[in-house]
Parts: sequence; structure tokens; C-alpha cells
Amino acid sequence: MLRANLLSRTDRLLVYPERRADAGFWLGVEPFMALPTNSEFETIGAAILSALGKSSGTERDPTNWNEFNRPRLAAAGVKTEAAFQRGSNMVSIEMNAGRIRFSPNHNNGSKAESKGFSVIESEVLFAPASAEPFQVGRAAMATLLKCTGEA
Repeated sequence: MLRANLLSRTDRLLVYPERRADAGFWLGVEPFMALPTNSEFETIGAAILSALGKSSGTERDPTNWNEFNRPRLAAAGVKTEAAFQRGSNMVSIEMNAGRIRFSPNHNNGSKAESKGFSVIESEVLFAPASAEPFQVGRAAMATLLKCTGEA
């Protein structure tokens, strides 16, 4: 399975791959691609397909989380995880078994036990793995509209 995220903030979109850590959990990894919020569907879709292509393999478990997270936070234009969470919407993207799954997330905020993002299973969209960048970008942005929560 290949995974990526599309994060929307007021001033940018951020697309990045995820890879499994040695311990089995998923990590957001470089490259972090910041795009203008008014980017064309084709540009967004190309970034997503590129991120999915860079998500295979595994990552070492981070030993210094502050250092590990610094590039992601910088690409989002923030300095802390709480700031990353505030004002953000996220679409989780998976490519598996010949299709791309676009999952909107609920932003649970940064303070409660349930902090972070959680997938809204009832609003998932799909596209074929052979979809062109325009179609991928359009599906991702349509899914982004289904995100809920703190943002």
C-alpha cells in the first residue's frame, strides 16, 4: 500500500508521502511539497501521485521527534504540532489494489486525548489507480470539502 496526505491551511496546501516506521506505524516524510491554495487540479494531482510514488519502503523509528518533525512543520509554515493542527484540514490518500482512496478527516484539535486527525469513513471517495493528475487533484479537493472539525 502507498500512502500520502494532502493538508490544507489558510495560506497553502501541503502534500507529502507517508512510510511505515520499523515499529509499524506510519510517518509523514520528505519531500514536503507546499503549493498555493489556488493550485490547478492537475498540479495538485501530480504532487499527490509523486508523493504516493515516494511512499514505499520503511523509515527508522525516530529517536528525536522534534528534529524529525521540523521539516514537516517548516513546510506547513508553523513551529509547533499544535499550530500544525490548528486551522488544518487533511485528506488521507492510499493507493492499493488498483484504486486510490481519498479519506477526509475530522480535526480533533491538539489538546484532548483524541487529538489529531481521524478518518471520516462515511465520506470516502475512490478513483482508479490509472487516473490522470487532473482527476486525482479534483477528487482530492472534492474530498477536502468533506473534512470537518477545528479548521
